[in-house]
Amino acid sequence: MSKINLKNGFTLIELLVVISIIGLLSSIVLASLSTTRVKAADSAIVGDVHGIRTSAELEQDNLGGRYNSTGSEISGHSVSNFTTVPLDKDKTIFRNPEISRAVTDIMKNNGGLDGYLNMSADGSSYAMTFPMRTSGNHICIDSNGTIKIQTVVNNNPIYTVQLLGNPRNMAYALFMYNRLYFANYELIEAYVSSDLRDIHLDMKLRSGVLADSHDTSCN
Repeated sequence: MSKINLKNGFTLIELLVVISIIGLLSSIVLASLSTTRVKAADSAIVGDVHGIRTSAELEQDNLGGRYNSTGSEISGHSVSNFTTVPLDKDKTIFRNPEISRAVTDIMKNNGGLDGYLNMSADGSSYAMTFPMRTSGNHICIDSNGTIKIQTVVNNNPIYTVQLLGNPRNMAYALFMYNRLYFANYELIEAYVSSDLRDIHLDMKLRSGVLADSHDTSCN
């Protein structure tokens, strides 16, 4: 009678192979789930931007056919700040609570990244852009009804403010920072010596689909 050899367990190599396969399958599943989450977040952002467009048109009628009735240009402004801080909020489309809610939801879905807003002084046009959850993608909306998604590579040159040897330089550096910030620049690196005499600011034009801080159309 022939004998049948039954193994009582797995060899070390077999165990390592099984563990490797499980690890590979887990990585594939996790990557798939991550991609699905990103796509879902981007879809939600697109939906909120469509909501902003609809609410902006409704609010324009309430503001006498204007998106901005302050009489002043709004350029390179942080969208989230504009929904809460400025006293002139009630003179723009941002007085509509649905727009503020949509901005909050967009930032929740894109990982907390703010958008940027331009509005003409006569109130006839606006454009705003938001980063999406997909890295490098931005979505832009303007008063023409355009909603556009673009992939942006930030290869803009760095603008450097370097002031040495004068304690009054701090005031000037703050002035330059604010001027550049509202011209759509962001701070990359800053160095200030303890005696406030040496100041170095590196600022770069923000990534986005708006050409500059006066552009009120999606390019």
